[in-house]
This record gives sequence, C-alpha cells and structure tokens, in this order.
Amino acid sequence: MDNFLIEGGTPIKGEIAIQGAKNALLPLMISTVLSPGKVRFAQAPRLKDTRFLGEIIEALGGSCQWEENSCILDTTKINAWDPGYEYVSKMRASFLLLGALIGRFGRAKIPLPGGCSIGERPVQWHLEALRQLGVSLNVVAGHVEGTCTHMHGAEITLPFPTVGGTQNIIMAAVFAQGETVINNAAREPEVVALCDFLSESCVPIEGGGTSQIHIQGVKEVQFPLRYTIIPDRIEAVTYAIAAAVTNGDVTLTNCDYSFMKAPLDLLDKAGVSVEKKDTHTLRVCGSSSLKRFELVTGPYPCLSTDLQALFMALALYSKGITVIKETVFSHRFMHALEFARMGAEVTIHGDTVTVQGGNPLTGAPVMASDLRAGAALVLAGLGASGVTTVNRVYHIDRGYVSMEKKLQACGASIQRVAR
Repeated sequence: MDNFLIEGGTPIKGEIAIQGAKNALLPLMISTVLSPGKVRFAQAPRLKDTRFLGEIIEALGGSCQWEENSCILDTTKINAWDPGYEYVSKMRASFLLLGALIGRFGRAKIPLPGGCSIGERPVQWHLEALRQLGVSLNVVAGHVEGTCTHMHGAEITLPFPTVGGTQNIIMAAVFAQGETVINNAAREPEVVALCDFLSESCVPIEGGGTSQIHIQGVKEVQFPLRYTIIPDRIEAVTYAIAAAVTNGDVTLTNCDYSFMKAPLDLLDKAGVSVEKKDTHTLRVCGSSSLKRFELVTGPYPCLSTDLQALFMALALYSKGITVIKETVFSHRFMHALEFARMGAEVTIHGDTVTVQGGNPLTGAPVMASDLRAGAALVLAGLGASGVTTVNRVYHIDRGYVSMEKKLQACGASIQRVAR
C-alpha cells in the first residue's frame, strides 16, 4: 500500500496538462456494451477505475486495450450478462452496466454497487425508472436481477437529478420502442458527453445539458471509430487550488473552462487570480491573503459535491470563517477530521462545516477516506509546514493519473513510497 510524503511550503510553479475526465470515460466505456462494435477513446485516462472497468468488460467476453492515451474497446464477442461480484462490487460506476446489458440481452444480473464510502447513495431511482421502461427487477442476495422481453419508451421524472440514474436510463432507452423522456435529468458535462457519443452512434437523442432529455429508441447502433474524452474539470480545479494554497503560479492546459463557471467564480471570491489564456488554457496564481467564502454543493451547474473537499482545503488557508454546506451526499466530511490532525479549526454541524481559516498548519499523518478527500489532504499538505503523510493513496489513484509526478514537475516536494 503506497503513501505520499509531502514536505509543504513550496510554491508550485509550472504547467500541468489536464487529463481526460474519468467520470466521462466510465459511462462511455459501458455504453459500448450495448452493441457489438469497436471504438477508440482518445485522451482516455488510464486509472485504477478505468483499467478495472476494462477488466469487467473482458470478463463479459469483450476486449480492452490501452495504447498511450487511448482506450480501445471491442465488444463484438460479449456474450455474458452477469459480471461477477468480485468485479462490480468494487466500483460504483459499474452499476451502469444494468441498463446497457438489459438493452443488449434483455436481462442482467448486477451486484449492488461499491466504490467510495461517502454516505448514502441510493439506487432505487435507477430501478424505478427501468421498471417504467418495462423491465422486471428483483433484488436477490445482494444482486439486482433484471429481465425484459419488450422494452418501451416512457416519460420518467426523477425526484433528484442523479447523474448515474440519468445515464442508466439513457442507455436502457436506446433499444426501447418509441420515445423516452427524462424529466429533471442531470445536466453534468459527463451526461452531455454520453448523449453526444450516442448521437454519433446514430441514436436520436436531444436535450443533453438540459433538464429534459428525449431518446428515440432504435433497432441498432453504429459506434464511431474514434471519440475524444472531454477534459477532467475536477482535476483542473484540484491543481488550481494547489497553486492557490502554495501561493504558486500554474498554467493548466487542455482545460475546458466552459464547464467550470461555479468553481472559477468561487476561486475569484477567495482572491485567487484566474486568467483565461485561450479556450483551453488557464493561468492560476495564488495569494498570500486568501479570503473567506461560502459554499453550497448541488447538482450541475451548481458547485459539484466532488469539489467540496478540495475547497475545504482552500478554506484552511483563507482568512476568516468559511461556511460549507453539503446538500448531495451525507457523511462526506471525513476529511475534516483529518484536517484537524494538522491543526485546522473545523467544526461539523450536520450537513454544514465551519472552517476558521488562515491559521498555520503543520504536517501530520492523515488518511484518505475516498478519492476527493485524498486529493484534498494532498492540497492541505502542500501548504503546511513540515511533513504530511497521506495514507491510502489508492483512493487518489482512482481519479488522478500520476498526481505526484505532475506536482513534482512544478517543484512540489512529494514522493510516493511503498509501506
């Protein structure tokens, strides 16, 4: 099990190329299960999660190959509809296989999802929506078993704009007879990417990026030979905050900031200088006098819950009291307790955290509880005095390609060590 050793206090300066978005690639990989075909995904991040999903697809009979920054999937020979518990239970995104496998085979058996431990993330909305499309579903011994002899379009209204639920419905609806309408759909860029890919695959689909998506069912799809993954907006914000907390100067390339209005506005309120150099480049400069701010998470285009921990790390170095309210996932504050080990003044009241920022922090042993919490602990360590040891960095490896190498190239003192 690897750790990161970080000696803080050094401004990071340089250029960082932003990877393709993991949260876009995972559902796109799963969507190829819908039909026999071969696709090259360009700008594909080779991460623990994406490699693991490739193994799941291979277990179903498909093929997954990695070439530099490309993921090549061939789903021609997929012949199974029941990926094993040892695979699917370890990664939540794999639950999207439910809609894709039912769409292709009319049946599926999927273990209930695993992944990061960040509070209750119910899947009943996925199941109820699929039932409205004509799927018969039962939960048996920790698995969801679904069958369908005739899937039909339906008008589905989600009680919450869940990203996974929206994506599951979209994939199941591809082969449903007639039109499916999703009301209160998730609007995230990663949902838009799935809609765009399926549109390029000859599926009539409209409304991606809005709260209402229309899918016209088809009898077959034809995947494009090549599709480019959108940049990772969460990674871009991570390194922007790294520059902020170290009073550094970082240029982020391959960065589509059209997806990033909410976090960029918040960085501006905190006194961080962000310059838009061109359509895909940002220059971020820190400040020795960062300012307090307020944060409320919510569905896109509001501030993503995935950014909450990262901005809490920024709040540690911002003078005054910052108030952070988490409205999406319960219990997503475990990183706050780890910040306290470093001397942070953080108080949790239900779904709200108050941070008394601007006080010096000291490096300490801390533990990542999930992907974004781990990244936030790295950010805190970069700005602290002394040495911070971040344990369980396998969480970080699920979402960041070579984080330590990118930071090293910008002058940070960070090392990966095997324990």
